[in-house]
Amino acid sequence: MANNLLALPIALLALVALPACSPEGGGGKTTDTGDDGGGGDDGGDDGGEETWYAGGIGTAYFLDGTTDGSVFHLEMQAVPQPREGQNYYGWLSNTAGDTLPLGEIAVPSADITLETDLGVNALLEGFTNFTAYMGTGDDANVSGELLWVGIVDPELEDAYQQLLLTTPETPGEEGSVRAVQTTVETVLNLAQDTIDNVSDLAVLQSRSEQISNALTGLGEDLKPDGNAETIDGVMAVLGDDGVAELILSDLDQASASVEPLHPVKDLANWSYDCTQRVQAFADDAANRAAIATAAAGIDQGKARLEDAVENLNWALEGRDENEDGEINLIDEGTIGCAVYYINQMAYLEVSVPAVE
Repeated sequence: MANNLLALPIALLALVALPACSPEGGGGKTTDTGDDGGGGDDGGDDGGEETWYAGGIGTAYFLDGTTDGSVFHLEMQAVPQPREGQNYYGWLSNTAGDTLPLGEIAVPSADITLETDLGVNALLEGFTNFTAYMGTGDDANVSGELLWVGIVDPELEDAYQQLLLTTPETPGEEGSVRAVQTTVETVLNLAQDTIDNVSDLAVLQSRSEQISNALTGLGEDLKPDGNAETIDGVMAVLGDDGVAELILSDLDQASASVEPLHPVKDLANWSYDCTQRVQAFADDAANRAAIATAAAGIDQGKARLEDAVENLNWALEGRDENEDGEINLIDEGTIGCAVYYINQMAYLEVSVPAVE
């Protein structure tokens, strides 16, 4: 259930404040040219001495692509050019020793970005280790020179596991933020199908009751006919036992697991605000559906369900409150916003490995 966002804030890499310069002495290709000013880039026939060394610092995280968490996003600064005739290549690996190749990492300048869709949910498969090597081909991880390393902070594993990957508290044991997405999409599809295809008022009223109860978890006989209907296999969004409150609890846990000023605190706060907006839109949608259960005619009932659909779409995609043509994630985002920032809690600090 990959979520594609149309308007993502470029400013997110406030995630980690990164230095804009290389370590003292710089990186890249330099040579000792000798008294006569000669010498090649890599210490050629004139006896010049190569002074290239690995450099660069940055962050990486995962985004939704062809499937949840399948896009690996890397941003690096102060990156030197590779030696002549060689290139940089990246890999992800898990504790079982499996690897996912990221391919060549182009270096058009000292500041680089790599974004690769792996086709699998990398975190779910445990691909939390990143390495990059310099070499002459796709076997650089065997024959080349180690360049960068990075690993997802294991102290944050519980938080992102429960939010994004799996928790026993949801019906499908999916992460809590995925569960709220599942519920809203399921309810939205039922509401839209009712608008498009139902012409019987009693059926519309019955489905409207299902929609309202699936969102609130109250199990109310709204029609009333002695039977309170809901949708099986989804977790209510609202209420103390609803999935939105579960998300907020998981975000509190993530924030509490790190020190003050840690970047994950901002990510948790932004996700928290987005989740509260989901609650507000879901509450409005549930109220509109509840009204539809008492509709006097089919057109009146569908009008209320159209209002519910509008709110459910806002719960999924955000609402352009200031009507500037874009969804600002921090101020206007909802489920997509929560997924976007929670994904980045599982981030990697990438740098040249320390020399022991």
